[in-house]
Amino acid sequence: PLPMSLQHRRRPGPGPGPGRSLKPGRSRSGEAEEREAEEGEGADGEGDDGKAAAGRALLIVVAMDVELQAILALEGEGRRRIRWARQTIAGGYTLYRACLTTPRASSSSSPSSLLLIQSDIGCVRSAMAAQAAILASGVRVDTVVSLGVGGALSARLNPGDHVIASRIVKHDCVCSNDPPKETELMAPGKLWVSDPDRKSKDPGINIAPELVEWAEGLCARAGVDFITGTLISGDEFVASVRRKKELAGIEPGVAMVVDMEAGGLVQVAQKYSVGFLAVRTIADRLEPEAGDVERDYLDFKEPAADAAAALVAAMAGITTSTVQQTGS
Repeated sequence: PLPMSLQHRRRPGPGPGPGRSLKPGRSRSGEAEEREAEEGEGADGEGDDGKAAAGRALLIVVAMDVELQAILALEGEGRRRIRWARQTIAGGYTLYRACLTTPRASSSSSPSSLLLIQSDIGCVRSAMAAQAAILASGVRVDTVVSLGVGGALSARLNPGDHVIASRIVKHDCVCSNDPPKETELMAPGKLWVSDPDRKSKDPGINIAPELVEWAEGLCARAGVDFITGTLISGDEFVASVRRKKELAGIEPGVAMVVDMEAGGLVQVAQKYSVGFLAVRTIADRLEPEAGDVERDYLDFKEPAADAAAALVAAMAGITTSTVQQTGS
């Protein structure tokens, strides 16, 4: 187990309580589901949970090519389509713009502009790409959305399950000490070495509750299993079961997933005063049957990337098919 200073006592924050497992297509609140049904939510996902996205420019950031290709290869049904336009921006990145077309008025649940960029792996790389996209987009980016695969920190999670981050904790932002002092977590960008009140400070970053709720509605419309909890992030590919359990101990019973990008992206979002949301799709389990986390990851990363792409289809208001891909 981690030293007590790293077993962070979670402050009250947004999102459901720890370890709340939800069925496919189920939102947090049965009352909310009944309200949506009464208001006649249609196939385009119209309803209260879509209001968070209405009129927004969303920037989706993925790290790996397998995640990008899964989104670009989306196919849907019905009359709503996506045409992807490409633009080369500073840093050599390709910024994708989703041009949404439909014979009738767009759903209120869909963003007015959907942007997509691949960052490469790691907190620094992801931050660089997000900043480049925000500056080059030509629109007011309202929310940065981090999508992609991650590693489970809870035994209840299986490949393909989604974790909506209610908060982000960067596990490699620490003040290390020699015994008898303990290593302590610090908030990104902060140095608490001489701060007498540092024991009472929160090293994590809470996600806005309305964005968490919107993501829950998004997963419900996409019909996928999801859970809400803490995302542990840092520049480390965690291929060790022992190490995964150590990271889960940062917020016992609440830490659900580990990744390598959200800890950088959330800092960019804060710097540019835009919203931030992270959803991770499980690729590798906490304890694979054979005990080989890396093998689990390699076996399931492509199906997990496909499952993550389904959320982009839900954002765009397409059900499952007919995506038109073009270059410009």
